[in-house]
Amino acid sequence: MYPIDLHVHSTMSDGTFTPREIAFYAKAKGLQTIALTDHDTISGVLECQEAGNLVNLKVIAGIEFSVNYFDKEVHMLGYFIDIHNEKLTSHLENLVVSRHERNLKMLEKLGELGFPMEYSDIATSEKNALLTRAHFAQAMLKKGYVKNIDDAFNLYLGNGKPAFIPREHVDFKECIDLIHEIGGVAVIAHPGLYKSFTDEKLDKFIKTLAEAGLDGIETIYPKYSKEQEEEFLYLCKKYNLLPTGGSDFHGENKKDLDIGKGYGKTFVPSTLLDALETLL
Repeated sequence: MYPIDLHVHSTMSDGTFTPREIAFYAKAKGLQTIALTDHDTISGVLECQEAGNLVNLKVIAGIEFSVNYFDKEVHMLGYFIDIHNEKLTSHLENLVVSRHERNLKMLEKLGELGFPMEYSDIATSEKNALLTRAHFAQAMLKKGYVKNIDDAFNLYLGNGKPAFIPREHVDFKECIDLIHEIGGVAVIAHPGLYKSFTDEKLDKFIKTLAEAGLDGIETIYPKYSKEQEEEFLYLCKKYNLLPTGGSDFHGENKKDLDIGKGYGKTFVPSTLLDALETLL
C-alpha cells in the first residue's frame, strides 16, 4: 500500500503548478499515482502524463465538473476518462464559451464596484487554460484591490457576493451519464463541503446520485473530521459505492495544503485505486 492523490489542480484551471511541475512535485513528495482533475478541462492531462512517464508516476486522466443538483452547484469527479472523445471535447468547448461570457459580466460588475480590470488582467500565459474566479482573485491581489485571495472571494467573488455571476451547469444525471459514456468512473467531490445538507438531506443526496449511476464518494479530504469520514464510508456501504480521496491541491491558491498530505494528516491509500479500477 502506498500514498496516492486523486484530486489535483494545475494552471490549466485554478492551480498554480503547471501540469508538468505537478508530476515532478508529486513524485518528489513520494506519490506513486495522481489524478489530474482540473475544473471543466482536460487540457493539462497529456502534459502531466508525459512528465509522469519520465519519473515513473502514474497520472490518471481526470476532470472535475461543476454540475447542477436541483439548483445547487456541486462538483463531480470523472476518472479514467477518454480525453479524445468527441462528445467530451464538444461539451468542454461549450463550457469555454459559457465561462467567457460569465467572465465579461464579472469584469463589468467589478468595474461598477470601483475595481476596473481588463480581460488581459485575468488572462494566463498557459495555452488553453480555463479562466476561473481564482484568476480574478489573483488579478485583484496584484492590483492592490484586496489584501489576499481569501478576501477576494469572501468580499467580492464568492457565491452571493457583489461581483459573483452564476453560470450554467450540466444536470448531475447528464454528467454521470457523460462520464460513463467516455469510459470513466463518476465520483461526487467533497460532499462534506456542501453546508446546506443536514444528515437527512445528505443521505437523500447520496441516494439520489447513486440511483443516477454514481460510482463513488470522496471520503478522504483534508477538511473532513474523523466523524465525517466515517459518515461517508457508511454511505458508501449503504448505497454500494466506492470510497476515494484526494488533497484538492491548488498550489499557492490553497496555502498550507500540500499534495498527497493536505494539511499534514491526509493519506489516501492505493487500495482505493485498486477498487476503482475494477469498474473499468
